[in-house]
Amino acid sequence: GGTLDTNGNLIQFGDSGSTTDDRLQFGASQDLQLYHDGSNTHIKNTGSDFFIAAEGADKDLYLRSDDDVFIQSQGGEHGVKVVGNGAVELYYDNNKKLETTSTGIDVTGLVEFDSLSGTGSVAITDIADEDDMSSNSATQLATQQSIKAYADTKTTSGFAVAMAIAL
Repeated sequence: GGTLDTNGNLIQFGDSGSTTDDRLQFGASQDLQLYHDGSNTHIKNTGSDFFIAAEGADKDLYLRSDDDVFIQSQGGEHGVKVVGNGAVELYYDNNKKLETTSTGIDVTGLVEFDSLSGTGSVAITDIADEDDMSSNSATQLATQQSIKAYADTKTTSGFAVAMAIAL
């Protein structure tokens, strides 16, 4: 150990063509490596967990790219994809589930939540068009015609029912 004095000169490596040349290696087992393969730059950790931290009060961590940013799990599966000047995509098991768009978000699959509040419009895609309400579904929205037909069968003659549904 000791201090490496380069006397103001650069330490320059060529492109790494194998696992043993032109690399900066750290650790007793060389389990942290920094190298360039001629096309891409790599920081590899083959030891235990790998931490990147900006520690202390008001210390932020930035990952920056002139194009896209990817966070991948085992086998190169997508987890998060940040598209330059575009969408942010979230994946589950390499399948896109949520994507931001210029008008909001696009969700693929079931959305579960404890409550929903806000202003504006809500789009419901499961619609029950059943005059007798036989499905008794807690997850489908009945059409206005279905509600009217159902209410008409439950009222007495001469009794008018007025309903307004606003979402």
